[in-house]
Amino acid sequence: MNKTTPVRSAFETPADSTVEDILRDSERKQAEAGLSQDERRQVIERRRRQQEKREKAQRKAQAQLPNRINLNLPLDLKASLESIAKWNRVTVSQVVTCLLYEAVDQVQSGQINLAKYKVPSESPRYEYALLHPKDTERQQNLASTKKMKSGWGGQK
Repeated sequence: MNKTTPVRSAFETPADSTVEDILRDSERKQAEAGLSQDERRQVIERRRRQQEKREKAQRKAQAQLPNRINLNLPLDLKASLESIAKWNRVTVSQVVTCLLYEAVDQVQSGQINLAKYKVPSESPRYEYALLHPKDTERQQNLASTKKMKSGWGGQK
């Protein structure tokens, strides 16, 4: 066995992330102790800039939270949105926002009638689900759910 490699028992592993952070911090300080004052100052300045950058990103993400929404989209629709965004050299979010404004205007003016897409919902939370004819993923999920509820092998 190599004498420079310390033998660690299974009981010496860090119990949680706090302990790991403390150990990492002390190792970093030991490594920095061998640096010159100029090098140490540069390392500290780099670390401070990185921390400021992280904090700025966190503040930005926190400020955007009220505007966020998570959607489950069929893969083909997602691919179409990404393709439109790429072709127009804009973000997918901007494409979706633009299309949604247009669709909402059309629903409100009666040009689009959502009633023809309504099907009874399996969810106790909602009375209906909207099922678009092109949404084959949801149609398949709905069909498999009905089969499962009708018994083993689809037999009652």
